[in-house]
Amino acid sequence: MINETTFLTSTNYVLSFIEKHVIKKDKNDNILVFGAVYHISDGSGFSKGVVEMNQTLWNPESSKRPKGYLIINHFELAGNRAGTLFVERDWYYSIGHKMKERIEQECLLKMNKKGTTI
Repeated sequence: MINETTFLTSTNYVLSFIEKHVIKKDKNDNILVFGAVYHISDGSGFSKGVVEMNQTLWNPESSKRPKGYLIINHFELAGNRAGTLFVERDWYYSIGHKMKERIEQECLLKMNKKGTTI
């Protein structure tokens, strides 16, 4: 599990073409759910955001992807953008099925409300 401050400010997790959003955290500011949003195409093919996602957050072996997080959803957003939701593995496996569905719905709503282009 990674702390919010570390994830958002450490040079180890700097991403150039991806917006990171902490969506749910515990009382100690450890991240339970985070989202990553990026542009899909730059008009001439895959965007730099897609390439960066492929090399970093989608890659479980990447040092830019916090250890112990699973991808639970990938979705398209307005404005030629897409997003991916990540959850902390142990926390996710500890909650019930109905709670998993509710968490995913809440996260998607929050991701769609962030900023005016999402």
